Amino acid sequence: MKSGKKKAEKVIVSLVVSAMVVGSQAGGIMAAEWKPEGGLVQIAAASSYQFDDVPVSHWSHRYVTQLAAQGIVQGRDEGKYVPNDRVSQEEVIVLAIRLMGLEQEAERVKTDNYVLPFSVSDYARGYVVTAIEKGLLNIKEESSGSPSEGKSWGTSSASREWVAKIVIRAINKQSEAEQKKSKSTGFSDNNKIADGNIGFINEAISLKIVDGFEDNTFRPDQAVTRAEMATFISRAQHHNSFQPDKVLYGTVQAITGSSVQVTDTKGQSRTLNINSDSVIYGEGNDGKISWSGIKPGYSVYAVVQNNSVNYMEIKEKVSYQTVEGKVENIDLSAMRLTLKSGDKSEVYELMSGTSVTDKNGSGQSLSDVLKDSKVEIRFTDDRKIAHITIKEAPINKTAVGTFVSVDKESKKLTVNENGLGKQEYIFIDNVPVKYKETVRSLDHLFEGDTISFRVENNIIVEVEVTSTNVEVIKEGKLDHIKLDNRASYLTIQFADGRFGTYSYDNNFVEVIMPWKLSSSIAELQVGDEVTVYLDADNNVKKLFVKERIQTVSYMATIEGYDNKTKYLIIKKNNVPEIYQLDDKISLTYNGNSVALEQFESMFAIGKKVDLTYNNNDELVNIALNIGYEGVISMINPTTKELKLKMPNNQYLDLKMNTFVGVEAFNQDNATLDDLKVGDSVKAIVGPQQDYVYSMQKKQTLSYELISKNDTNRQITVKDQNGATKSYNVPLDAKILSAGDTSLTFAQLSPGSKIEITYLGKSLHQVKVAP
Repeated sequence: MKSGKKKAEKVIVSLVVSAMVVGSQAGGIMAAEWKPEGGLVQIAAASSYQFDDVPVSHWSHRYVTQLAAQGIVQGRDEGKYVPNDRVSQEEVIVLAIRLMGLEQEAERVKTDNYVLPFSVSDYARGYVVTAIEKGLLNIKEESSGSPSEGKSWGTSSASREWVAKIVIRAINKQSEAEQKKSKSTGFSDNNKIADGNIGFINEAISLKIVDGFEDNTFRPDQAVTRAEMATFISRAQHHNSFQPDKVLYGTVQAITGSSVQVTDTKGQSRTLNINSDSVIYGEGNDGKISWSGIKPGYSVYAVVQNNSVNYMEIKEKVSYQTVEGKVENIDLSAMRLTLKSGDKSEVYELMSGTSVTDKNGSGQSLSDVLKDSKVEIRFTDDRKIAHITIKEAPINKTAVGTFVSVDKESKKLTVNENGLGKQEYIFIDNVPVKYKETVRSLDHLFEGDTISFRVENNIIVEVEVTSTNVEVIKEGKLDHIKLDNRASYLTIQFADGRFGTYSYDNNFVEVIMPWKLSSSIAELQVGDEVTVYLDADNNVKKLFVKERIQTVSYMATIEGYDNKTKYLIIKKNNVPEIYQLDDKISLTYNGNSVALEQFESMFAIGKKVDLTYNNNDELVNIALNIGYEGVISMINPTTKELKLKMPNNQYLDLKMNTFVGVEAFNQDNATLDDLKVGDSVKAIVGPQQDYVYSMQKKQTLSYELISKNDTNRQITVKDQNGATKSYNVPLDAKILSAGDTSLTFAQLSPGSKIEITYLGKSLHQVKVAP
């Protein structure tokens, strides 16, 4: 159905365009098609983005260089740009389509399916068709005009007023232009501008994309040159919502050697290389400068390829101040840092892009900045910290290990600390020893106990016992589960027919489903084969679910719900079905458990839900999801169709939005073209659950664990090529043994082989390799 619908749409467009051709045949015979000589829109990328006939002294050098570095414009075959040549209308359309980020779509157009109302060169047909479909070109407007003498519509010279209109449409500023259509441009030749173009010219002038001449004329009919066109496109790009992969906007954080560290608008830090071919321009009308003119704090625009700067310009100069002191407090939730320098304490604001290094220049994170650390900060005039250098860090940490012994006379506690081996620490008088909700003395520590201890300035100030005995293991089939927070429990049936009922805490019980990256207690289903791990009080701490057979009906629509009777009306495949909800049907909202009494408020009418059925075709779960994890079975960036093979081996068909953000590990500016059949992904749908708006690629890589830092949960690993890298393991990341049981960060052992799973750019799971 989907491919047939798309084909029908193309046929309709073709018929409409054909009808326009028939209606315009009285306008004269179309000129023979012109073949480009390799100019402004030459398809093959030029080997250089600088041209002999556009030297630094040429007024358009910055604009031509900026676009050539992106591949938007190229030179002639002989390596010249020829800035004074006129630009044709079809060349303008190609540039506008590139500006909109639609070049790949235009290149895929099968132009044999279309008949155009005017003649264009073969290379430009797909671009012109795309321009018509996207509203960039109005067929009626273009058919009413007449091409230049001896030229086709496509090869006719583009006028200033026509270019202004096309560029404003390309950056989606039509509504702003509409509001300005009744306002005079103020030029002395305003009466020569077509009425329909007044608003577009006013908007282009207000955005400083185009301007007039010194004699206060606009000269709407004057042909636009290649140099002028590059200028218009370059200026327009800064107002465009779409930005090419090579383009980066950001703030300079540091400059070292021949590289510059920039934090982009998403808060990501990037190190960019500067070389002899890098072209750098100053702010505003400032000319070309050396790269030493770039300073920390400056806002910059850059064109980057393979982390090397081809072009950079200063957008705004912001100066930094520097001060050293001791951290009195750092609040990452409020993003504030209090620094004491001398006798004075000052509060500074942290930014999402605040970078941190140690005194040797190695990258750190904000979580490494501890109270009492000696630091140097660089901050702006409005007291926002751009960079922190940790000069000296105190020994403050929370660590985990196995208790060995205690010497009360010398006040020393010996622990076999994870990652460090046997260590001795002094402890404070009456150090509290916590176990569950009670406080014990040091006498109640036993050799082999697993403890967590907090160290402040080299002294243990608190101990918590996390494990004092071997956990009890039970296996069976889940018979019943009570999910509300008042008295949560589950019942399993053992192989001999007996039953066991155990309590659990929703906030602490860990559920492992090997076929999923993450899971919750709410996803358990009656009939699941489970292994239950109990503490000394028979409370469930961990639960392992064996492989299950289930079916899911995706994207059913909620039609109605009666909170009193608990009757739910669902439309599935356009057929209504009625269910009565009870505590045997689990409810999840984006993976989180939902109580039955919350259903009406969280599962609104019109929302789409996924229905899970057990082997007996009984409804066991209703889930409202904003993301789906699966393996790509089919992906078509042109028709925006996506098919995922789900963990239960079913298939899910999804429709993608016009623009879909793609996130992949070790790959900046990823696009849909970087995804292929067989890739594991998480597809995120929008609020209406109708289109996929973003995709996160799931990747698992093998490493050797070299070292780890328990304080900031940082691991250093070596990949298969021998390169070492450091990563911070998020608190919500899963850490699993080779047998898929849960581990703590402290239980990771240097020297072991591990597998790290990334979801997008985020570290999602660490698993010890078999």
